[in-house]
Amino acid sequence: MIREATAVDLPRIIELNKIIMNDMEHSMLANNDWATLKEALVEVGRHPEMKMNFRHILVKVIDDEVVGFVCGYMGGFQENHEVYHELEQKYGIDTLDQFDERETFNEWYLDSIVVSPDFQRRGIGSELIEAAMDRARNHGHARIGLNCDKANEKARKAYEKLGFKPIAEVTLEGHLYDHMQRSL
Repeated sequence: MIREATAVDLPRIIELNKIIMNDMEHSMLANNDWATLKEALVEVGRHPEMKMNFRHILVKVIDDEVVGFVCGYMGGFQENHEVYHELEQKYGIDTLDQFDERETFNEWYLDSIVVSPDFQRRGIGSELIEAAMDRARNHGHARIGLNCDKANEKARKAYEKLGFKPIAEVTLEGHLYDHMQRSL
């Protein structure tokens, strides 16, 4: 079942998001203790003015376990960076506010898509993207976009199968990505 995330889902969502952060070689992982960082990121997810707020997230649940999620919002969403700074002080975290600013392409932006390794190759990622596209359509948006690491050929093929096409290149955490987009 795919459903809207709740605040209770946040610890599992953040744990799954660590997969993405590892793939990106995100500097926050190198500079902070994971348990403390996870606690701070869960708190970020409770703030409505943040991109990774649970209200922007859909989850796939199998046997009462969150096995994947997709986070999406209108491109150009402005975060309250003061939340990061407050949590950096509260948790003693080194530069929590290190997420690169994404370009906006007048679209519904899929920020994060991840499926637990134990549940991959079952079509769950495609299900989550389809659900996110429905959500974007319901909010009146005509386009949806995401970033795909140029080195991740498997993901690229999956996105292309869903109708996404590269429209630009972006750099995130020192890695080159194709920004891919499709009409809804």
